[in-house]
Amino acid sequence: MRRQMKTGVVMLTLMALLVTALPAVAATEKADAEEGKPIRMVLADWGGVSLNLLGEEKYFEVWEAMTYSEQMAQTYSEKAAFNDKNRELKLAKANIDSYDLDNERRLAYTVSDGSAMKVYLHDLQSGENKVISQTNTTKRHVQVCGGRIAWVDSGSGSGRGTIIIYELEGGSSRTITLQESKNVELALTEKYLAYFNGESGKSGVSVYDLMAGTTLTASSSKTPKASLTMWGERLAWAEGSGATLPAGSLADYVYGYAVPNSTLNEIWAYDMATEKLTQLTDNNYNDIQPWVWDKYVTWAQFDAQGTSDILAMDLDDGTIYELPIDPLVLVSPCISAAAQSFIDLKDNQTDTYLLIVKAPTPALPALPGDELPDDQTDPSKEEQPAKEPANSYQSPQFAAAADQAITRLKGLGVMQGYPDGSFGEEKTLTRAEISKIAVIAAGLEANAQNEPGQASAFTDVAAGHWAHGWITVAAGQGFIKGDGDGQFRPDDTLTQAEALTVLLRVLGYDDELPGAWPHDYVSKAAQLGVLNNVIFLADSPINRAETAVITAAILEQGKVE
Repeated sequence: MRRQMKTGVVMLTLMALLVTALPAVAATEKADAEEGKPIRMVLADWGGVSLNLLGEEKYFEVWEAMTYSEQMAQTYSEKAAFNDKNRELKLAKANIDSYDLDNERRLAYTVSDGSAMKVYLHDLQSGENKVISQTNTTKRHVQVCGGRIAWVDSGSGSGRGTIIIYELEGGSSRTITLQESKNVELALTEKYLAYFNGESGKSGVSVYDLMAGTTLTASSSKTPKASLTMWGERLAWAEGSGATLPAGSLADYVYGYAVPNSTLNEIWAYDMATEKLTQLTDNNYNDIQPWVWDKYVTWAQFDAQGTSDILAMDLDDGTIYELPIDPLVLVSPCISAAAQSFIDLKDNQTDTYLLIVKAPTPALPALPGDELPDDQTDPSKEEQPAKEPANSYQSPQFAAAADQAITRLKGLGVMQGYPDGSFGEEKTLTRAEISKIAVIAAGLEANAQNEPGQASAFTDVAAGHWAHGWITVAAGQGFIKGDGDGQFRPDDTLTQAEALTVLLRVLGYDDELPGAWPHDYVSKAAQLGVLNNVIFLADSPINRAETAVITAAILEQGKVE
């Protein structure tokens, strides 16, 4: 669908959350009743948990995100965001009402058990399944984050109820009194608890500071709201006059806390850092089920015919992306560092879809000077938007690997720091700098230092350029190439794929590797284990820390004979 958005917002037909292009969507289908029907999925940085409906009962399935090496071991036609380690939790199937997941692999959920309703915490690593609370009151919208669990408790029948905030260490708890509990939803981070407040289904949005014990108002409007979500200091929710949605038990499960009885909702957001309330959408479509992660918010948008798209917005610049999927009934979107997920609801059937947001794709720029298919042009000749270093996406394992790599490369003289003693881990790398690193790693430093001060083969590399010798030797050895027009562009930054290509050529690998660039070099690197400690975003500019980790791993390999 192509839809008119708020004035000034750019509509794209490709969703790009962490990379500039994404591979095709890979579906995981639960097609028959014996296996159950997925009704919701929550993602974390390590993977996700789906909630599936089997008859009148529900159960969980755990999905592990694939490592980069695992992804590269597949062909692109087989690629999926999650591997085949997904498993059904060995928990008694029960009437699960709500659940949440954190990055510590902890699953919090509420169940109805006879006359009692319980809050559980399940450790996905140890298998411990612990009861946190067991009373005769209704417990809904459980959240887990930062060593805390929070849920909405209906109280003793007054209808007012409370929010319970439970500390996992020590077992203490505190409460927030509510005017009513029926339509309250929660969103929990390490620092804040956000919740709907009000009565008769008309709620504002409050935010409780878990450290200071104070409460502020994010929104004072008393219109119906649903699907409260928060990440860091950013909140989002659907707000409006309501939403007419398909009826039926399966649809009710999938839509969750949808506001009934009308036609329109819009997406709103609040930024705790700036204390700014913003209406993100303003259109004639029904926008529901937002989910916030990092600087992105994703949601489902319905038209008058009942079909929908999954959209996402970059909250920093307001750009809206549309998921490249044929119009279906797409609902319950969720995003994390691992993937984008959503549910396809069709008749009485649901399927879970997963879309990779970290893996490289065939639609990446070629290394300048490399041969390109006839139907492509060298994107280096087009104006490219500035990109941030990718190091902010790296894992804790990467930090340890970077420290070791930097120490080793300094000792070998392959990479050095700056006069002030810093290494400049976050600084991006230029083509001239990778030429020097490649030449030293290849043991050809003397060749570069002995280069005569004569004109370079490249028109933009003068004889007096600091990298003249390094570039001459690197280009002569075939480690790196010019742009085909007589220029080298020594000060241009490199992408991760380009730097990896140069360094693998130092080992003796060349463009005869099977497959199209950059997947030929990336596949070889994954096979060699060069990328084990790196979250690899092929089209992102590489920085010095990432270069050090990859270079150190390259030096562990034997040169190709």
